[in-house]
This record gives sequence, C-alpha cells and structure tokens, in this order.
Amino acid sequence: HQTLKHVGDVVGMPPLILVISVIFFISGIAGVMDIQSFRWVDEPPMRPASREAVLVRLSRPVRDPQFMRYCAYYAVWTFAVAFAGTFWWVYLFSFFDHEKARGVHAWWIGHQYLSAYIFLQVGYNVGQFIGYPLWGRIIDRFGRRPVVFLSSMLHSSSWLVWPFLGPQTVLWLFPTQVWGGLMGSGQEIANFNVMLGFNRKGGPGYQAIGSVIFAIAGAHACIVAGKFAEVLKLMKKFYDSCATPN
Repeated sequence: HQTLKHVGDVVGMPPLILVISVIFFISGIAGVMDIQSFRWVDEPPMRPASREAVLVRLSRPVRDPQFMRYCAYYAVWTFAVAFAGTFWWVYLFSFFDHEKARGVHAWWIGHQYLSAYIFLQVGYNVGQFIGYPLWGRIIDRFGRRPVVFLSSMLHSSSWLVWPFLGPQTVLWLFPTQVWGGLMGSGQEIANFNVMLGFNRKGGPGYQAIGSVIFAIAGAHACIVAGKFAEVLKLMKKFYDSCATPN
C-alpha cells in the first residue's frame, strides 16, 4: 500500500484509481490483440443471406414449441441463478464483518473485496477451466440432453453448502465454488450447443429471441430479490417491535 501511495503521489492519482487505470490499460492491450488475432482465422463458408423480413425471422422461434419449452427451462434457471447471486456478495461480506468485529486479523479480513472476488469468481472460473474439456468429451459421447440434466443437478448441489457456511468456515467457499464451476461448465457447453442447433435449424432469430427472454428473466430475478429482501427487513422490524416489551 505504501508503494502504491508513493507512486500515486508521483503521478498525481489515488492508489485505487492508479490500480484501476493499470487494469484498464492492460485490458485494452489484450482486447486489441484479441481482435487482431482473428486476422489469421479462416473465414468459414457462409450461406447466402436470407431475404425474409426481420419480423418473419423473429416470429419463427416463438411459434416453435420445442424452442419455447427450452426457453422456459433456461429462463427459470437464469432466474434462480440471478436471484441467488444477488445475495452472495452481501452474505459473504457479513461473514467478514463478523470476524472483523471479533478481532480476527486474517488476510481475507484485511482484503475483503479481493477475497470475495477470489472466493466467488476465481474459484468458479478455476472449476470451469478444469471442467470444459471433461464435459466436452462427455457431450460428444452421450449428447447434450443428459449433460444438461446431470450438470445442472450437480451444479445446484454447490448452493446447498451455503446455509452451512459461517464466519469460521468461510474458506470452504473456495472449493465449493470450484465444484460449482466444474459442474456448471457442462451445462454451459451443452446449452451453447443446443442454441447452435436451433440456429442451424431456423437461423439467428432463435438466438436473438432466446437472449431477450433470458435477459428479461435475469433482470426480473434481481428486482424480485430486492423486493424479497425488503419484505424480510419489514418482517424483522415487525418481529422486533412485537418482541420489545412496552
């Protein structure tokens, strides 16, 4: 921290802004390199562009019962993930605050934001990195549908650990997230292949309609989660008022 403060004083920037600026600078370079790397990728053969009207291409997926059943499934799944994800960070920081109040001086208490990102995001990404090649081979052998069922069920099992976590056992969250990423990567690959199958069947309108439906489900999940938290807060306030003697 002292080193960053000294460098920040030299360049005239607060340490946090300096770190964020460096991250943006590195990300910008990586983004440019990513775009340029496509110059050496062969262009796949393209089919002639469809001359159908946009509304016709967008209405076809809505009239496809198989696609709409798939959208209903994945919209519910997206709703569940977004609803739970709204509370993960708040829940984790409550653990940190509890341990800090007890006088615990562990590194994850002193670096709460970094620790939360490692526990929640990095752990999940590590599991995904391990799981992608494994699930890819399983999909090639058994197909997408069995993997969707199995992977989603096993991924949901990682959520069951959360009620048993506490301030003293918060480090178990990292392997829990690794397990979630390992299992969830199968569903991610399978669902991606399902959507590609619909695109081959009826064009990109399927992916466009699906993306809108899933985005709406995720947005509504966050709103409902916030309202749910407000209701719980009011219930707690009412309970405390009833429990307080006159």
